[in-house]
Amino acid sequence: MARISAPHQAESSAFRSIWISAASAILLAAACVGPALASDAQSVCAAKLFRSLDFRIGTFKGVTATGQDAGTTEVAPAAEGCALLEHWQGAMGGNGVGLFFYHRVQEKWQFNYANADGEILILVGTADANGVTFAGENRFYSFQGLHQIRWERAPNGTVRQIWKLSVDKGQTWQPIVDMVLIPKS
Repeated sequence: MARISAPHQAESSAFRSIWISAASAILLAAACVGPALASDAQSVCAAKLFRSLDFRIGTFKGVTATGQDAGTTEVAPAAEGCALLEHWQGAMGGNGVGLFFYHRVQEKWQFNYANADGEILILVGTADANGVTFAGENRFYSFQGLHQIRWERAPNGTVRQIWKLSVDKGQTWQPIVDMVLIPKS
């Protein structure tokens, strides 16, 4: 996907500040509580529900359905294995950071993404045997509506990412991204 510029730099700065504040609060809470609960966190987060996205761990090259280089993503465990942290670098510019975690109270996956233009995407997801599907109502650049992103593991070690948008509450869908993530060696 091509880099899309945000029209309002002040708005971008505000979104970036909100994201940094939220991420800082999470990291501060983890740092304060983490050592005391490290053994509890490790045992809780070792449960199968928390491992549903482990197939995303690693460095991958994104290739579109038409064979074009989309960019590179690196995903690593974070917070004692209770979350995954993604760093995305687009082939045509643009970058962002995503945080994936299983919310055990809500019994749902959460995906929070922020990019260098200050755009934020917040989605909630459910896991199945092959992957995780996230959805949520958002405005991300000019894409306003119901977003759905699915990451699905393939037997050959690749990961398929399909991102769709519905502007009519899920009646119809238009593709935004369809790519294969190929592990880098």
